[in-house]
Amino acid sequence: MSTELDNFPVSDLQDRYSIGRTQVYTRLEALNIKAEKFGNKSFINASQLVKLDSLDRHIKAGGAIADFQKVTSEHETKSTEQTGQISLISENEALQMVLRGLISETLKPVSGINQVFQNLELLDKAVDRKWFLSSSEIKELLAISSLPKSPFERYGFYFEKVGKNGNEVSWKISKVV
Repeated sequence: MSTELDNFPVSDLQDRYSIGRTQVYTRLEALNIKAEKFGNKSFINASQLVKLDSLDRHIKAGGAIADFQKVTSEHETKSTEQTGQISLISENEALQMVLRGLISETLKPVSGINQVFQNLELLDKAVDRKWFLSSSEIKELLAISSLPKSPFERYGFYFEKVGKNGNEVSWKISKVV
C-alpha cells in the first residue's frame, strides 16, 4: 500500500538527523534501504524510517553503524529462534513509532533547557568552592563559541580573568549582586 503518509522524502533526512547528504546515503546503504523514486524525488516508507530512527538513536548514544547491524541481526536471530518465525509490525504500529520519534524530536529543546540549568548549578558550585575555571570550561558551560572581553557578566555571574592555567586563561567566577 503506497499513500502519501507512507512516504518520507530522503531529502528531509539531513534535517531530521542533523547530518550531511553523504552520511544519509551511508546509513541508507548500511541498512540496505532502497529509496523509491517518484519523479525527481526519492522516498522511503514508514518502516524504513523507523529503522533509520533506531540507527540514529544508536549513533547518538555513542554506537557505530557496524555495531548497530550486529545488535540488530543478533536480535532478529533470537526472535526467530524463540518463535520460529520473524515477527512483522503492522503499518499502524510503524506509523505510531514514527509519530513517537517525531514527538521526541519536538521535545528535545526541553532537555536543552535542563542542560542550561545543570550548567548554571555547576557555575554556582564553582563560585561556592572558589574554583578557577579554564576558558574552554567556561565556553562549554555557557554554550558559546568564544568568550567576550574580560570582565563580563552572564546569567547572573561575573567572570574575570585571573591568570593562566596551563595554555588557557583562568577565570574567577562570582555572583552578580
